[in-house]
Amino acid sequence: MKLRLVYAWRGPLAALPVIFSVCCFVGECENDIVIWPLGVLLFIVGWALRMWAQKHLGYRLKIKRTVTTSGPYALVRNPIYIANTLVTLGAVVMSEVLWMIPITLLWCALIYSFVVLFEERHLAAQYGEDYLNYLRDAPRWWPCLGNPFGHAHFSSSCGQIILAEAYVGLIVAAPLVKEFIIAPLLE
Repeated sequence: MKLRLVYAWRGPLAALPVIFSVCCFVGECENDIVIWPLGVLLFIVGWALRMWAQKHLGYRLKIKRTVTTSGPYALVRNPIYIANTLVTLGAVVMSEVLWMIPITLLWCALIYSFVVLFEERHLAAQYGEDYLNYLRDAPRWWPCLGNPFGHAHFSSSCGQIILAEAYVGLIVAAPLVKEFIIAPLLE
């Protein structure tokens, strides 16, 4: 029951470090030449990985689902949660509260570990032997770049998934509002 609750609230729970960082002005690092490019890079890499994973998963694309073993799923079992962590880290870095980086990493690791425990049980029950074989063949968190299992490619027809994932771009609005609207008002 508790794992199901964490699974159901995984998005808002994972967003807590971003919310805190945007509201916190203590210990900010004002090195914009480093902060913004690094934050934007982490954010964009996470968002791109999310779109690549969603393209192969087909979750929001309303297609019949099977065990996904292509694209980033050929390299690692949970690319969306890795991507979400990168997006969250990017937003935290852009908020200039760099001391939150290790806390954010630990928080995301904790939340997504609980989510994965629930998800793996559910998917094993849903897909049976195919999913159990996938669990055995693909690493959970650390990509196996030399993995012969599956074929990692990016389809050229990605317009639909970009639209489905466009809302993720709103996350970057929080540190931008903090930097360019709230902070000047407090000065």
